[in-house]
Amino acid sequence: MKINKLMILRIILVVWIAIWLLYLIRPYFKRDLIGEYRTLISRPLEGKRSFATGDELYGFMTDCRDSITEERFTFSVAGLDDDALARCRLAYYLYPAVSIDDAEYVFVFKKPNYKVDGYSIFKGFSRDKYILKKVK
Repeated sequence: MKINKLMILRIILVVWIAIWLLYLIRPYFKRDLIGEYRTLISRPLEGKRSFATGDELYGFMTDCRDSITEERFTFSVAGLDDDALARCRLAYYLYPAVSIDDAEYVFVFKKPNYKVDGYSIFKGFSRDKYILKKVK
């Protein structure tokens, strides 16, 4: 049986592609990310946002968005660090609202008994999650 150069080239190409795919897919199995991907695929759009943001923070964001009827308003956040990714997600999700220090609303996340002079409770979701509104 005669093996020609084309057959050898095909074998090398198939082996090379198999090794390349193995190293490409291996990190996802190693870190158990396949389960997370399966979860993301099975959820609707709101569920995917909730999974990526965190269920608790996403629920708070949707409660805040649904509680304020104005489209454009100013807000600040208590309970999240200034450089936290969660604060950026909150600002992104509530756009076109603007995050400033002296705001109309203060969103309090996981900070029980938080008070600011000149603000009163606008809407409460739980003991440590609520919205304060500026008193005029």
